[in-house]
Amino acid sequence: MRILVLFFITFISLYGAKIYKNGAFVIDKTNNLLWQDSKANIIMLGSQEQAIEYCTKLTSGGYSSWRLPTKDEYNSIIDKTRKDEIMLNHAFKYVIKEGYWTSTTRWQNFWRYGYYFFVKSGNLYYENKTYPKFFRCVKEIN
Repeated sequence: MRILVLFFITFISLYGAKIYKNGAFVIDKTNNLLWQDSKANIIMLGSQEQAIEYCTKLTSGGYSSWRLPTKDEYNSIIDKTRKDEIMLNHAFKYVIKEGYWTSTTRWQNFWRYGYYFFVKSGNLYYENKTYPKFFRCVKEIN
């Protein structure tokens, strides 16, 4: 009986989850997004333009058509219930408590600023697009 209960709990946690880890990716079934989650996400720093260029050229796991996520897409994976100063969904393994660029720019000052997601607070801020930040890529899935 215990084995059956354990199997049921495992099945529910794996297949009932809306956001889950799968190899070097995190799958968001709610928004049909595939997120990059690899060592590159804690090593690479760049301007917003460099992040956009990297994502558009990325081929990972046989997938192409990657891009830098929007600020709204980052909002969909924020988990402010966490107590460990990483306000990103638990499915993400490769995270640094720093800022991650979004593709969204800010209209003030002639679009010289871009939004970034600050992992430690779970909030979005804006910064000059030339400042180095971390980044991760995303793509739509069916």
